[in-house]
Amino acid sequence: MSAGLSIATGLLTEAGKAPSAIDALLLAGAAGQFIAASAEQSSYADFVSRQEALRYRAAMTSALVSFIDQVEQQSPDTMQAASSAASSSARSLIAAIVSDLNEVIGRLPSVRRLSVSRDTDAWLIAQHLSGDTPARLEAVYADLVARNDPSHPAQLPAGDVEFLERS
Repeated sequence: MSAGLSIATGLLTEAGKAPSAIDALLLAGAAGQFIAASAEQSSYADFVSRQEALRYRAAMTSALVSFIDQVEQQSPDTMQAASSAASSSARSLIAAIVSDLNEVIGRLPSVRRLSVSRDTDAWLIAQHLSGDTPARLEAVYADLVARNDPSHPAQLPAGDVEFLERS
C-alpha cells in the first residue's frame, strides 16, 4: 500500500511540472490508478498500532487531495464533466477511507513511551511491561527490540523507549 502511495505522490509531483495540461492529466490519471489500488488493499491491511493507521490515513487523504487539485487545475473546459466526476469520486473515496480507518483505529493499541534515565536491557523492560503475565514476555520483548532497533538488545539507550500498549 505504501509503495503505491509513494508512486502516486511522485506522479502527482511530476504532474505539477508537466509541460502541458494533457501531460499533467495523464500523470494524474496514472497516480489515480495507484491510489485506487492502494485504497482497495487498505481494507485488508493489518495495522499494528493506531499511529501506523493514522499515518496511512493521512498519506492516503493527502494523495487524494493532491489528485483532486491536479485534476481541477489542469482540466481544460472541454473536459469539465470528466474532471468533475473524477473529483467527486475522489472526495467520496476520502470519506470512505476515513470512515473505514476510523473504525479500525478505535480497536488498535497505541504506541506508548517509557522514559529511562540510563542504558538498560530490553529484557528488563519487557519483564516490567509484562507484569504478572509471563506468557506475554516474549512478544513484548520482540516488540521492544523491533520498535526501538537498538545496536544490541542488552543495551537500549537512555531516553524514550517505545512500546505497544497491551491490555
